[in-house]
Amino acid sequence: MAYVALTRSKGPTYVLPTIPAASDSAITARAEALSGNSYESDGYLIRPAASVQEILDEANAQSNCVASFIDKYAAGRTDLWLMRDADDPDTPLVTVEVRDGAVRQAFQSYNRQITASQRAFLSARPSATGCRAEGG
Repeated sequence: MAYVALTRSKGPTYVLPTIPAASDSAITARAEALSGNSYESDGYLIRPAASVQEILDEANAQSNCVASFIDKYAAGRTDLWLMRDADDPDTPLVTVEVRDGAVRQAFQSYNRQITASQRAFLSARPSATGCRAEGG
C-alpha cells in the first residue's frame, strides 16, 4: 500500500488517496479481537487502533511513523495501541507498538519519551496488551 508523506514544518503528514477496504476491514477485525484487552486505570486508558484513518490521524497528530505499520497491523504481525488521558480519550497521548510479546515502542508526540506515570500504567497490566509479564 502506498502512503504519501507530505512535508510540513512540524513533520510529515500521512495521507492516502483512498483507504483500501481490505486493510481497513482487517484492522477493524483486529481491533475488535484486541478490544477486550482495553483498560483504564490511574487516569489513563489504552485501546487498539480501530481503523486505517485512525492510524493516519494518530501519525499526523503525534508526528510519528505509526502509519508505516498499517500493513503489519492489518496482517497481525504487530499490534498498535493508543494510550489516552482518561479525561480526554479522543486526544492522542502515547502511541504503543506491541510485537512478539513486548512493547517495542511507546512514544509521545515527536517521539518524546513517555513519563514515569505512563510507563507505570503500561507496566501494570502487561498481558492486556499482549505482553509477557517480567520473568514469564
